Amino acid sequence: MTAPSRPTSPGTRRSSPRLVRAWVRVLHLAVGAALATYVYLPSSLAAADVLRVLLAVVGVPLVVVTGLLLWKQAQARRLLARLRARGRVLAAPAPVATGR
Repeated sequence: MTAPSRPTSPGTRRSSPRLVRAWVRVLHLAVGAALATYVYLPSSLAAADVLRVLLAVVGVPLVVVTGLLLWKQAQARRLLARLRARGRVLAAPAPVATGR
């Protein structure tokens, strides 16, 4: 039996933790494969400076962040939920005092 889905406003789409984990895993594997390919290329083919800089500046941090998300997904989800709840409380309009 599946749990009832929460109502969402039109135009928004909720993603399940399983779907998020699947996409993070695909991204992690793709960037990891690009890094591994670069590392194991013969030095004659690895002379592309643009690729080296791109993988160093974007690839390595992306693999680290996605790896941490895969490892600590539940804790990251709880942290985001707490931050969202706190943001809603702070963004709520203050009650207007009447001078009666």
